[in-house]
Amino acid sequence: MRLLAALVLSAMLSYWGVSSFEATPLHVPSSMIQSFVAAPHAIPSALVHTGIGAASGATGAFVCYPIDLVKTKIQTEIGRAKYGRDSIRCAWDIVLSNGPLALYRGVIVQIAGIAPEKTIKLFVNDFMRTFLSAQMGTLSLPGEILAGASAGFVQDVITCPLEVIKTQLQTSSDRTVSDIFVDIGGLRGLYKGLLPCIARDVVFSSCLFPSFAHLKEMLPAMLSSSLGNEVDVLWYTILAGAMAAGPAAFIATPFDTCKTRLQQAREADEDGDIADVDIDPISLIKTLDVETLFSGVSERVIRSALQFGVTLSLFDLLTAKAGEVGLV
Repeated sequence: MRLLAALVLSAMLSYWGVSSFEATPLHVPSSMIQSFVAAPHAIPSALVHTGIGAASGATGAFVCYPIDLVKTKIQTEIGRAKYGRDSIRCAWDIVLSNGPLALYRGVIVQIAGIAPEKTIKLFVNDFMRTFLSAQMGTLSLPGEILAGASAGFVQDVITCPLEVIKTQLQTSSDRTVSDIFVDIGGLRGLYKGLLPCIARDVVFSSCLFPSFAHLKEMLPAMLSSSLGNEVDVLWYTILAGAMAAGPAAFIATPFDTCKTRLQQAREADEDGDIADVDIDPISLIKTLDVETLFSGVSERVIRSALQFGVTLSLFDLLTAKAGEVGLV
């Protein structure tokens, strides 16, 4: 993890022309000044990309959120003992007990976290791909994997607290965000499960982004040849996103299960206190069998395929539209 962080930091410093941490004069290219003078009311490119990432991520997350909630329930000890792999019965019990809106419990936290999470993930991946291409002349497969891994790493370092809050809301029926903040145990509690969280997203992103990039290039010709006519860009990017996310989600599921077990809400004892279960991630993995580690794998694969099919295709579509009107 330290090596990955050093690589990302080194790439960004080199990109900005900073060779050391000493203070250096800020050089602003004349072309940038001219474009600002010519268009003083232009929207900054970074803000446009943030908006695109947030809109794309929020749409994909909202559409698939009930599947994510059921997946999280099944990954807990109580959920696995009660439902096994029966996600339909789990979802039905949630609806019967608390109504259909209960399937969206915690969705506001999820959407609030989407803006930083997806913006960071998509931006860092694009930034690292551009940087590595410039450094190596061409982007090799190891470079693509490194770019994706960097995106997953940076994302989790910043957004892990939101993941903890979302998981606790999903695995409890009556606790509120304020209750969680009171019981969480400060900054340490907000970063509980960080290691499996990073492992999950480094593995997921290093598989997702290279696969998506290659599938986007391959699918148009394959689909046009099979169907006999040209396929609209929106549909083949949705398919590319779904095909890339499904296998990536499958491979990363054991880390996701460990993350859920570490971050899940705990029941109060007789005195009303919440027990702080401090489990070492490595020890947890050793105590769980393979079947348990892959709890909720079907739900995770379906959710990820749908979510990233929508998110990545919408991100590409909105970025292209923004380019057409001169925003980026």
